[in-house]
Amino acid sequence: MPLISTGFPGGRRNGIDHVLYPLKRLGDWLEEVANTGCLFMNALAAYPESPAIRKTVLSHKSRLENAFRERLHHVAPDRDTGELAQSLFLLHEGLTETARLRGPAKATATAIRAARALLASEGLLPAKDDPALEG
Repeated sequence: MPLISTGFPGGRRNGIDHVLYPLKRLGDWLEEVANTGCLFMNALAAYPESPAIRKTVLSHKSRLENAFRERLHHVAPDRDTGELAQSLFLLHEGLTETARLRGPAKATATAIRAARALLASEGLLPAKDDPALEG
């Protein structure tokens, strides 16, 4: 399946920071702009019968998951990282909701720590040398 440009540019061009950028960027957005949950999901909750809103939400979420897939492919081109991309997407979605309860800074730090643990478990980050995995 060819990778399609997602429209989620930014962050470092290489390494694990490249993969983690969408989580960091979301944390910044939650801290600086709005911490009211996912605007897309809020719209869907308000208008569950709207085909246009459902289509927009599904498209956005698909592009976001694909952004993780592309970033993983960039750092591990010879690996099948589809399931890992799904896990990172899930962390991203959880970060959005958890930030409302625990605050953006704490939720972001937790999501990034969990993402680093996932990446380490897949051999994409040396766990013993990563200070973010301590404590």
